[in-house]
Amino acid sequence: MRIVYGVLSALLLFAAMGQLTVSAQDQDEKRMIIVYEKEQKSFSIAKKTENSGGSDVEVYDEVAIASAMMTDAEAQELLKDPSVRTIEEDIVFSLSAQTEGWGIPQIKAPVAWNSGFTGKGVKIAVIDSGISPHNDLVIKGGISTADYTTSYSDDQGHGTHVAGIIGARNNGIGIKGVAYDADIYSVKAFDWEGNAYLSDLIEGVEWSIANKMNIINLSGGSAENSNAFKAVFDRAYAKGLLIVAAAGNVGTLSGKEDNVEFPARYSSVIAVGALDQDAKRAEFSSTGPAVEVMAPGAYVFSTMTSNRYEYLSGTSMATPYVAGQLALLKQAYPKLTNKDLRAIIAEEAKDLGKVGRDPLYGHGLIQISSYKAPRVSETNNPLLSLRPDKSSITSTVGNSVQLALTASYTKGEVINAAETAKWVSADPAIATVSKGKVTMKAVGSTTVKATVGSKTVSLKVEVVQTARLFTDVSEKYFPAVDYLVKRGLTKGERSTRFGIQSPILRVDAAIWLAKELELDLIAAPASKFTDVPERAVASVNALKHAGYIDGKTETLFGAAQSMTRGEIALILQNSYALQPTAEKLPFTDVSPRYEEAVNALVANGVTNGVTATQFGVSQNVTRGQLAIFVYQLSLK
Repeated sequence: MRIVYGVLSALLLFAAMGQLTVSAQDQDEKRMIIVYEKEQKSFSIAKKTENSGGSDVEVYDEVAIASAMMTDAEAQELLKDPSVRTIEEDIVFSLSAQTEGWGIPQIKAPVAWNSGFTGKGVKIAVIDSGISPHNDLVIKGGISTADYTTSYSDDQGHGTHVAGIIGARNNGIGIKGVAYDADIYSVKAFDWEGNAYLSDLIEGVEWSIANKMNIINLSGGSAENSNAFKAVFDRAYAKGLLIVAAAGNVGTLSGKEDNVEFPARYSSVIAVGALDQDAKRAEFSSTGPAVEVMAPGAYVFSTMTSNRYEYLSGTSMATPYVAGQLALLKQAYPKLTNKDLRAIIAEEAKDLGKVGRDPLYGHGLIQISSYKAPRVSETNNPLLSLRPDKSSITSTVGNSVQLALTASYTKGEVINAAETAKWVSADPAIATVSKGKVTMKAVGSTTVKATVGSKTVSLKVEVVQTARLFTDVSEKYFPAVDYLVKRGLTKGERSTRFGIQSPILRVDAAIWLAKELELDLIAAPASKFTDVPERAVASVNALKHAGYIDGKTETLFGAAQSMTRGEIALILQNSYALQPTAEKLPFTDVSPRYEEAVNALVANGVTNGVTATQFGVSQNVTRGQLAIFVYQLSLK
């Protein structure tokens, strides 16, 4: 009797309602999704939701989220609870619309898509429970190594979910995979219970080598080692294949254990850990020195058997994101070796946790780029020297400096490696760096380092105070402007002028508030506004998603329009949850629409109006005034 070796492990959250359409009817009660802060317990979430009028309450074990039937008024009341992050109307998915899960923008896959790289021509073997026929998937072929069936169709669900994350088609329905044009092959080694014999897994790897696969995705593992298993993966790697495997779901809260599973633990395999939507290690994600990179792995929406879609969590879900990235890279740089491509994903990863590679996050969150920059393989062309165009930088808070990084190779190639190098800032609170672009965050000094291959260079960054450089900033405005600049909310109208008396544009107010409120600029869904400049799209999306601001029409935000003091009073009361008092104010220009918001601003010491009897409701709010408002609120 052969022993059971591998186990597929994923955490089921809930199934999507795949065949229904989104209702546009305005009902008294709607199903709402309430997102609580992480530390909230399930029983506490349920009780708070019910106490706010919610009925038919459902709470999920793995995420601090509840769903309930409630009215808009009840939802607004619940939003006042500080433990509630957001409330939004539940979405019913149908096969007539296509969506991108939260993981796609996190890893920046659209950047490569926009360059024309979609994984076309790259062959990926998904060694799993098989892949079920699905309207959103194209299966190029495959094999069953499990001895109870000759079909490589999925009778468990795990493999179909993994396949969708890698290569769900860009066909206008369901979801879109990271490498949606890649050739996906089903290698069924796991049975309907999620178990596989070691011999069946070895046969699956052998089949992948024989059929000239480029990438193997194995979202499963075991705590037990096997010399035979290691040997077959080492052989596949030596043959030029890239192997990606789940680090495992046996992580702990402390993350101090070394519990990465096999085969992810082997040096020939890329071990992938899981992140949640806040780019934090999912508690279940295994840790240890073998962790190479991280990818989205919590609450991931993907394809499922019976032509359905479901949410699953696990390092099993994170692994196919990396397989998809490697497919994009393989298409972009077909002449590079598997070792070269593996080095690129490590170099481009967004550093998380401690500076540099660490046992919790490895090199960090995978990041996909345009892949237009030239890449030089060091296998037969070693790097001779690496030199930045500056030895040090002195700049002001909020400014950015783009560095060039000259890499010279043995065979004479000289390229600017700024975009492809691995950049690290010793103190990200002072300055951050990405692709050679250094952004000043706060006054102080730090060091940034760039690594290409085996060579590393460093330079000193000095960030100086900026508000004193503005000639129009008086002592009255200095503390507020200095706060905004140090926080990186604004750079001023130009290098020597803040624009104290200039009316604030809606687009600039949106940028200030989204940054100050520390909203998630990545996960918010796109708005329908067509007039928002690129620099503000993420901020406007986040504010609208949070319910703090809306447009002038359904498709126009009014980006270039000024804001009145009355409008900003409404927005600030909403976004900061400011409470008014019962005191009657002396202002004669405040209509009932603005009365509560104006009262709330005055009660909280944000402003006292433009005169003793005029709040200035219809006057344009200036950049200086809004700076003071934001600063005063920061002191609360």
